Amino acid sequence: MLSIRALIKRVKALVIISVLLLAGGLGSFASAAEIKAVPLNPRFIEWQKKIDTKRTSGSGKTSSGYFNEDITQGYIPSPINWSHLDNVLYSVDSKKDNNRQGSTLPTSYDLRSEMPPVRDQDPFGTCWTFASMAATESNLIHDKKILTKDNADLSEWYLAYYGFNDESEDLPSFTNGTTYPYYSAGGNDWNSTALMSRGTGAIDETLAKYPLTEEDVYKPAVTTRKYKLKNALYLGNEEGLEPKITEARRDVIKESIMEYGAVSIAILAGYDSAGYLNKDTGAYHTDGGDPNHAVAIVGWIDDYSKANFGKYKPSSDGAWIVRNSWGAAWEGSKEGYCYVSYEEKSLQYGVTFDTELAPDSNKEKIYQYDPLGLCEFIIYGSANPIYFANIFRAERKEKINSVSFYTSYPNTPYTVKIYANCGENPVGGKLVAEENLTIVAPGYNTVDLDSEVEIAKYSKFSVVVSYKLPDTASPSKCPQIPIEKPIKDYSEKATASAGQSFISSNGTAWDDLTKVSGYKNANVCIKAFGTSDNLPDGGGGGCSTGSGMIILLTLAVMPLMLIKKKR
Repeated sequence: MLSIRALIKRVKALVIISVLLLAGGLGSFASAAEIKAVPLNPRFIEWQKKIDTKRTSGSGKTSSGYFNEDITQGYIPSPINWSHLDNVLYSVDSKKDNNRQGSTLPTSYDLRSEMPPVRDQDPFGTCWTFASMAATESNLIHDKKILTKDNADLSEWYLAYYGFNDESEDLPSFTNGTTYPYYSAGGNDWNSTALMSRGTGAIDETLAKYPLTEEDVYKPAVTTRKYKLKNALYLGNEEGLEPKITEARRDVIKESIMEYGAVSIAILAGYDSAGYLNKDTGAYHTDGGDPNHAVAIVGWIDDYSKANFGKYKPSSDGAWIVRNSWGAAWEGSKEGYCYVSYEEKSLQYGVTFDTELAPDSNKEKIYQYDPLGLCEFIIYGSANPIYFANIFRAERKEKINSVSFYTSYPNTPYTVKIYANCGENPVGGKLVAEENLTIVAPGYNTVDLDSEVEIAKYSKFSVVVSYKLPDTASPSKCPQIPIEKPIKDYSEKATASAGQSFISSNGTAWDDLTKVSGYKNANVCIKAFGTSDNLPDGGGGGCSTGSGMIILLTLAVMPLMLIKKKR
């Protein structure tokens, strides 16, 4: 017969096993060994090497200037690798069949008449904020009809400042790995996406005016956003090495402009002496190279003559209408705009910003662990579908109305589930919401719930996302999980804690991401958005004590019951 002490030990072991089973701990460590990172963007790695060389050689300069040979024009590549989208085509037009067959696009289209005046980034390397704000303003004018060209003026400085200076302890800045001041460190659309999606902007220019000189730079007051980023849609992979892919990708950009407004995109900005710009016609075409500048495409002209271009003439007609950020008086431009050949090889990484009015700041709450946004994708070697989740603790009585996350593949069915009172298990507690939908375009996507979910104050709730690649996907492709993690020269302030983010290859056995080798400070990129308007006490979905908790309580008190009986 077992002694009381031995019995207690055995019961304790059963309690530990039960905890692991309920948390999905058993059987999960084998799956963790299958996790691997998608390699970082090769262009970002090359940029890191250049930055390292400048740091060690001490050759960095402290001022910007449009064509300074030692600094970009304000654009740096993102670490995110989108190479899984090579040769993948899709449409972002919500009004058309997404099979990409046939086209009714007009031969020309021009948003200039509805755009506000062209801004001037001089004297800083902040083009990344100007391009994203131009696209955001255009969306609020063209698509949402919230603003007009006469009152659309969003602050570029607010993003530029808080992109490289901590807004708060919970909203840290990106790493300035360069030898330049923060206002000339450069950025990209995924910096802007991370900042705006976490609640840093967009705000009006009057609340954070752009300084005119280096002596005028200042810290803007922290201000609640006025406009909320809903989606940042990625418009296809870079380069387009095959001519037919290049031509087909044009339609993606054109459809996006017609539906959402201007598109932010990267380009190579060269020296005046390079002969890229024909100052008589405002036509621009380079001999190729990596982008170093960000601009906004506002339209196109299919029959724009190739004869209008200067030293480097394209082989065929056609041009984009491009809005720059060097002021309306930029020499050789058409009031700050230029015509960029369809054949321009440096045009890459197009992003559309889908934006709306933000909710009442006194009511809205953003639950998030990824203030620096998407930094890397990770994959399971063979799992399809895959699962990822975040567990949040409600800071008040909450009504969750939407969630957001980054997606890696177009036309993909997703399932989003929310569990109330989930404890430490992403799929514990009670399932209180489930959304099944197909997400059309990769990038940052927001999913609005069919109905709000009430969560009790201080209780834990989870957002669980799962998806399976469509049958049309290449067999070599794998579902990818979006994460934030520390990356040198980019997101070194990323931190994480155990019990926040989880991943799974089967939806049953879960890995705490911080327990996976190499991901101690990594989090899954999922946000939840809630509002509060004096919900009644106890207003939370689900049961606070589920069957699993009853089992644990029973096991916990068994030793005491047995001891009493023995006596």
